[in-house]
Amino acid sequence: MLKKTAAEGVHAEGIVIGAIIDMSSRIGKEQRAAMEIAVEDFNGTGNQTLVLHIKDSQRDPVRAALAAMDLINNQQVQAILGPQTWEEVLSVAEISSQTQVPILSLADTTPRWASERWPYLLQASPNKQEQMKAIAAVVQSGNWHQVTVIYEDTDSSYLYNSLRDVGVGVIKGVVLSTFSSTTALSEHLEKLKREQNRVFVVHLSYTSGCAAV
Repeated sequence: MLKKTAAEGVHAEGIVIGAIIDMSSRIGKEQRAAMEIAVEDFNGTGNQTLVLHIKDSQRDPVRAALAAMDLINNQQVQAILGPQTWEEVLSVAEISSQTQVPILSLADTTPRWASERWPYLLQASPNKQEQMKAIAAVVQSGNWHQVTVIYEDTDSSYLYNSLRDVGVGVIKGVVLSTFSSTTALSEHLEKLKREQNRVFVVHLSYTSGCAAV
């Protein structure tokens, strides 16, 4: 049963907010740490207090929907951060609109039609498609027509499409697991050294990127 609204999320102990993330993933763990640090910093300096409730969706749209209902009905949150994937966002968008509790989506993109259909659905994360267009523009400005792309095992379609749109070909794509060891990474890099690779586009997490450099 959907019954609470955002206006009911202000309690005596502070403003209650929720979050729905995939705690088993690296990104989810980083998001949780960042949220907890941000809340601690805010509570240490502001006159108001934030109370954060985090739910684990395990990247499952059904779990995400159940988590949203629990946060709204039982925890009486005023807003929800997440989820991470568009499939999960779809599962909670209608719940958000019915209860008038804003969802600050952490998915890569939110289609314009979705924001029009669900007015309480907001894009909180940077638009990944626009970021990839910026990378492609940098490659194009260097007058490089062929590149090797090194990326983690996440969706790379935005990057590939953006490079193609500016006339840049990908001669090779090197996929690294999010949990690749330093040894495995070194082996990949050694193989690339023996090949005719001139320009590299590296799209990795901070940890993997530092190891690659």
